[in-house]
Amino acid sequence: MRRLEDGSVNLDTGRVGGDSKRVLVSIVKDGTVVGRSTLPQPLPEDAPLEERVLEARNSIFAEELWHEMNREGRTLLSYGVQLEPMAITYTLDDDTQVLFRLITLGDDSELGVGPPGSNLEDGNAETICTVLYLLLSYGHRQNGRKRPQQPPPTSAQARPASPPLSLIRPILAYLHYESSVQRCIRFLSDLTGILQSAGITTAAYVINEQPVALRSPARASESLLALLLNPLGFRAELTITPEARLEILGTTSAAQYISGLFHVGLLPPVRNPSEQDGSSNPGDGDSPPDESENPLSYMFPPHDTYPDLDSVFTYVRKTVPRVLADKYDGLVTEWTAPAAAPDASSASPAPAQADQTAASEWIISLDGKAVRDRDKGGRGVLFELSASGARDENAAVDEGEGEGEDDGDPSRIGELRVTGDLFVDEKPARKYWTWTVEGARNGTPERLEDVVRGVLLCPRPKPTEQTP
Repeated sequence: MRRLEDGSVNLDTGRVGGDSKRVLVSIVKDGTVVGRSTLPQPLPEDAPLEERVLEARNSIFAEELWHEMNREGRTLLSYGVQLEPMAITYTLDDDTQVLFRLITLGDDSELGVGPPGSNLEDGNAETICTVLYLLLSYGHRQNGRKRPQQPPPTSAQARPASPPLSLIRPILAYLHYESSVQRCIRFLSDLTGILQSAGITTAAYVINEQPVALRSPARASESLLALLLNPLGFRAELTITPEARLEILGTTSAAQYISGLFHVGLLPPVRNPSEQDGSSNPGDGDSPPDESENPLSYMFPPHDTYPDLDSVFTYVRKTVPRVLADKYDGLVTEWTAPAAAPDASSASPAPAQADQTAASEWIISLDGKAVRDRDKGGRGVLFELSASGARDENAAVDEGEGEGEDDGDPSRIGELRVTGDLFVDEKPARKYWTWTVEGARNGTPERLEDVVRGVLLCPRPKPTEQTP
């Protein structure tokens, strides 16, 4: 600071220069800026000295942050981080990118469409930018705590250079974690929506994220950053039927390398749908449900861990048809079973239906996705849950049919499809019923149970009489 001839004080920026700079975070989707962090207005020339000193401090802090981000960015090239002359780019997915740039205040070129606050992702961009500055301050504090420590003894070897601060890595882990949570919510929401529209009213899901517990208000920012630097996790519960229930645990870590690990486990069945909220009746005298009672434990058990969410979604899509086949295999047995002790109020089955009941033996196919009469070419239903964009193939209800190709986007539900083999006018016929996400939102009048019941209980052709 220099005193001028008129007695006022002037701030000499020296090598820093007179232009104020900030780090700008932009979120680009399909080539369009959908979010960017806010930038302050440049100070006027007659601004007070205190404001100019604060602005110079903020500009130096932003340039230091940009320098440290470029140092760390060289170690993150394998994660999709690209270093450009004027920007650092991270590719989040096929159509979304996050751009980091050092911008001179007052230069509004290439800032994006619309003023700050007008884009959908401005809040996320502002959060990322704020966390970057907090991480730099956190790194300074950690380095300050190490200075009083006793230095190592002198040796002929040169002291190794300090590693770059961890600034971008926690951001990438957070973005990876948020993307996993949003994809899981979208997948489970579409899945349960389709099942409920088909009449499976027990289908539901719950997702819980780990809470943020601040140790003390004085160190709230440090506690929040410590949580960000630790592994992030979420837990999802999926209920297909009261007996078939799954648990999905997702963990994202940025310790040595940014990775996600997912665990799929089985949950014990609930005694009735009203207990799905975790309530229990302590006076019923029943023992708590056991995980081994879940039909998936012997029908289609999951692996312990999965490397990515796509593998988890593929397992769930293969699980739902098997659960439905197991459900309706038990129901068709009840539908066709004769009453043990019919009373006067219950109508006795017709002779033709009784003959068909006695001649029917219901089995589940080897792949577990179909229920049919053992009679070859008889009645049967095949359940399939395809991914969005999967090939439309007319699969048969034959025993031993393979899984097929898992093409399409595993994270998006295509349709729930039922293939029915039945008899129309005493001739074999095949029909198809589908339930989609769009149909679930608009309302689907046909119930899955009615479709299955109509196929499996359709009249069989009468045997031809042999003339002597």
